[in-house]
Amino acid sequence: MHQHEFLAKGPIHAASLVQSGEYLSSERYLHILIPNGWSDELRAALVIQGECWGIASLYRQQGKEPFQKRDIQAVIDLTPSLAAKLRDEIFNKWATEDDDAAEQQGFLILTTHYKLLYGNETGLHWLRTFQTFEQIHDQAVMPRPFRALGAKLFYTAVPIKQQQASQECLRGSFFPFKPFDWRRLTGRRRLS
Repeated sequence: MHQHEFLAKGPIHAASLVQSGEYLSSERYLHILIPNGWSDELRAALVIQGECWGIASLYRQQGKEPFQKRDIQAVIDLTPSLAAKLRDEIFNKWATEDDDAAEQQGFLILTTHYKLLYGNETGLHWLRTFQTFEQIHDQAVMPRPFRALGAKLFYTAVPIKQQQASQECLRGSFFPFKPFDWRRLTGRRRLS
């Protein structure tokens, strides 16, 4: 499968798992997509002027036609405008948000079913930011990037066991959020 980094740096910024021809030998396809009711995944890097501003993964339900070349081309055609919109929203949000919340280290702890167990103020700030961006109104619903990262962690991580053998195995995810300087990342100054 085409990794997002490869898509961001390569000449083509979108690809489908089925169209790549490697899906039958893909661990991700066999152990994550199929068990969750998906038959194909289309990944895209939202690139404009050589800079990647985000990533997207689109899924096709089982029983429906896999993504076709025309679907991939449609996504490729849309990525520059989506990247520009995302870039503008990021800078607008950054220019208006409370600096204290954005510059502190945050974290969230989720169950294997993506239920929030605990989060500090900054982690909860970023959770609300992602929920708002995805127009999620139910606070119990985790944004797609959190679920995608959680699925990857659950699939590849060894379960964390509590010390006492009589207690049930505890599994979950720890999501750290580190502050970073947009000016250093992008070479741009903060919007006024």
